[in-house]
Amino acid sequence: MNKILLNIKKDIKKNIFSKYKFIKDYHIEKVYKSRADYLGWYRHNSIFDNGKPIIRLNIPVLIAESKKFGALSLYDIILTTILHELAHSIQQYNGGMGYYNETQAEDFAYFYWDFGDVLDIKTQGK
Repeated sequence: MNKILLNIKKDIKKNIFSKYKFIKDYHIEKVYKSRADYLGWYRHNSIFDNGKPIIRLNIPVLIAESKKFGALSLYDIILTTILHELAHSIQQYNGGMGYYNETQAEDFAYFYWDFGDVLDIKTQGK
């Protein structure tokens, strides 16, 4: 798991941080809530802590999802989850104030994962 997280962080630092320069890094907190139905979440306001958003990853659910969807590796599921949550931090930085656009976050993760495109996340309401 730690090797996957390290490889994902290298990829994101190289390809995402160059576009969103206000993100200096991110911190992963692992949680173990197997009865929950979420893969991860962004800790609200953490982007404003020196540009280092906190992303919580629900490890048992991520592992279960990778087994359920054999076409997606654990790496892919964790990557898209981190990207989705980073998108929420970008939304907040750009004025989202906690009302996050889930479609925009999903598109941000999907387009990077599938096409290598880093989408623009605009200020809330634009």
